[in-house]
Amino acid sequence: MDCASKPRTIEFYDKRLRRLLADPRLADRPLDVIDEDVIEAYKRTRTAKQTRHGRTLSPASVNRELATLRRLLRMAKFWKRIVAVPEIKLLRGERAREFVLSREDETRYLNALAPGMRPSARS
Repeated sequence: MDCASKPRTIEFYDKRLRRLLADPRLADRPLDVIDEDVIEAYKRTRTAKQTRHGRTLSPASVNRELATLRRLLRMAKFWKRIVAVPEIKLLRGERAREFVLSREDETRYLNALAPGMRPSARS
């Protein structure tokens, strides 16, 4: 599947990357110098940030940015641009969300499964 078929994915990463690059500790630093201390400082800054509604950012919002940074660093390692990826611990307190499939999505999901998997997917 190419990126053109997933414009919202591109939009997601673009938005999170812009937020990451708005922090000079990340934007002005080579990838191989981003370490756990830099990431922890970024987390402290972002969790103290106020939204336009006067609330602090939710752990989920900060975690999406951290997940984007982790993906970026893993890709850099895969491409041999960096030697190691620092550990990035996500924030606690993220609320779990349930997702309920529509009947149409359920049918597509079940049809995509191998026949032997369908009985366990229905329970």
